[in-house]
Amino acid sequence: LRGEPKMSKRDPMSFLLLNDDPEIAKKKILNAVDGGRKTAKEQRELGGEPEKCVVYELCLFHFIEDDEELKKMYEDCKSGKILCGECKQRVAEIVAKFLEEHQRKKEKFMDRARKILED
Repeated sequence: LRGEPKMSKRDPMSFLLLNDDPEIAKKKILNAVDGGRKTAKEQRELGGEPEKCVVYELCLFHFIEDDEELKKMYEDCKSGKILCGECKQRVAEIVAKFLEEHQRKKEKFMDRARKILED
């Protein structure tokens, strides 16, 4: 999430875990490296750089399956139609919902998994 090629174990804010509290995951997304310009005005005029954005990369590879939705996200960024803060808020909600659902399912099946291991 920091835009570095290697994940750092020392900085827990630099990566997402499936057992992260959804609110912590939101904070991580909101603080992630993005492809934004120095000012909102500059970004509206020149557009963002999604190819440098870790948040866009998360969507591309993990959280948004719909190619049309990804294309719109990319184009809205490139054109300056959407600012990074708005995009991060949206993606933070997507990630939080994903984690809540994953953790709910995990909890539901833990007893079953323990029973299988005991047998």
